[in-house]
Amino acid sequence: MSHHLLRFSLSGVFAFAIPLFSQSSQPQAIPSDRSDAVYTIYSAVVNAPALSHPDTSKKALIEDSTGFKPDPSPLNCLNHPPSYRSSFEEILMDFSAHKSDSFHLERKLTLTKPYELLNAAESKQFEQMTVNPSQLDGPRDQVDKFRGGTDLIRLGNVYLNRKQSLAIVHTQAFCGGLCGFWTWRVFEKTEDGRWNELHWRTCVAIASNPSPRRILVGDYLKSVQ
Repeated sequence: MSHHLLRFSLSGVFAFAIPLFSQSSQPQAIPSDRSDAVYTIYSAVVNAPALSHPDTSKKALIEDSTGFKPDPSPLNCLNHPPSYRSSFEEILMDFSAHKSDSFHLERKLTLTKPYELLNAAESKQFEQMTVNPSQLDGPRDQVDKFRGGTDLIRLGNVYLNRKQSLAIVHTQAFCGGLCGFWTWRVFEKTEDGRWNELHWRTCVAIASNPSPRRILVGDYLKSVQ
């Protein structure tokens, strides 16, 4: 299995931190034929978030529009076993057709913590109060919606194979100007209807001091365990 070690420019990190969608965007509801699977996967992602730091939040903060418009390609950061080739190719077809879509999240998540869905303006406010806190704004926890949250979770679209038994989703956790985590996650539906995470990713992107970087998954896991 080959791995990639790349470095990102500082400007590239801040490009990820801006609001995901323009004010003119009007995301639609998640289609009913995949809604159950999508919300189950999103719930699994937020219940076990991929972060650049230990999870100490008392509340999950989630942007209410999905997709990174377009979502980044999964090809360089996912390595599937040969037996999954056909299903993964179907997922790539789904990705090609819908990578620029965005959908509006409803309160259909099943989480172990309280959660808030933030619109574009609220997401921007959270970012500004996190990156450039000022006396005028006051502490971030004075905003009711933000109180108890440490990261703003952004969810890419969920891409599925035809049987809706295999899924991938790109996620971002923003926690500051030099604090963030981007990764692809993979889930498979078992015979009893549960979705289990598969560890196919070969790299993650982290924004941290002294420099943003893309590192091997194993190295990251060792650093936080």
